Amino acid sequence: MAFITRNQFYIDGKWVDPTSDGTIEVTDPTTEKAFARVPAGAAPDIDLAVEAVTKSLGEHSKTITGSEEV
Repeated sequence: MAFITRNQFYIDGKWVDPTSDGTIEVTDPTTEKAFARVPAGAAPDIDLAVEAVTKSLGEHSKTITGSEEV
C-alpha cells in the first residue's frame, strides 16, 4: 500500500488549504503502521466546514418531521 499524503481539506466541494502547518499521521490499527499524513485542522478550518454544512442544509435543518417530538 502506498503512503498517502493530503495537504488540503475537501470543504464545500473544493480543496482548500489548512490554516495551520501541522499534520497528523493516520495509523492502521491492525498493523500499527502509519499509512497516511493529513493536515491537522485548527479552529478556522472547523468553522469553514461547519459554515459549509450549515449552508448546504439551509432551511431543511430547521424542519421538524413527524418522528421528532418537541
